[in-house]
Amino acid sequence: MNEIIPLVSFPKSGNTWMRFILSNLFKKDTSFEVNFKTINDISSTSHLEDHTKMISLLKENSPLFIKEHYNYYDMPYKNFHKAIYVYRNGFDTLLSYWHFTNAQSPGKYPDVETFSKYYWNNFGHWGENIYSWLHNRETIKKHKIFPICYEELLSDTVKVMSECLNFLEYDFTIEAIKDAVALSSKERLKKMNGSSDFMKSKNSNFHFVRSGKQGEGINKLPEKCKKEFMSFKLNYEMMVHYNYVEENNIWKDIPKREKLPMSYFVMNKYYNYKYKLKL
Repeated sequence: MNEIIPLVSFPKSGNTWMRFILSNLFKKDTSFEVNFKTINDISSTSHLEDHTKMISLLKENSPLFIKEHYNYYDMPYKNFHKAIYVYRNGFDTLLSYWHFTNAQSPGKYPDVETFSKYYWNNFGHWGENIYSWLHNRETIKKHKIFPICYEELLSDTVKVMSECLNFLEYDFTIEAIKDAVALSSKERLKKMNGSSDFMKSKNSNFHFVRSGKQGEGINKLPEKCKKEFMSFKLNYEMMVHYNYVEENNIWKDIPKREKLPMSYFVMNKYYNYKYKLKL
């Protein structure tokens, strides 16, 4: 029986990197190359797809890792036992998401300042997404969620992956994990073709794997962007909770918004589903 394991994150938090590592670990044929043209075949983007091909590419009884960006409240299926959730510094996430969005839809937002006001249109706020998976009582009560800090994954990938596999109750040697990590390295992914088609980029020179560095957001985002981001209550609270900013910080006293200005459905044209903004 192939168990479905949602692999969840807010966009640009390390989800695709995790998909590559897990796919290289669980693939049946060691000669099969996991790349930007094949990743969706071995790690699906929808629980509704026919997973026959996916199962055929995986080792017997391997889990089916389904990429998700939903917050927990809007997950269309909740009959899973375990899930993996990857989170990343909100400022770094916002900056990376801006570059990604600007490559997909050039000119949709004139600059990153404008983007920071509307970045939540497709998936809600960064902090809301994290809170719904790692702090929401219903989630914790009904499911086992393995949290992965992107920065820890970056600093010691093998250790974090070993802990993740232990959570999933699958046994791999350290050598096998190291091999999968090497096959999924940033340097190797950046050399792969097919990135533009994978991310539906209008800019053929833009690669899905951009920087991946830690701490770019705090240094490169304009102050207006950071203030806008931190004005949403859960963004602020999650940034403090995960020690991305100190508790006594310059954004502490700015007015916080708990709710978005209106409730509506928006169609995410890249993932083909409607997302209901939660108020």
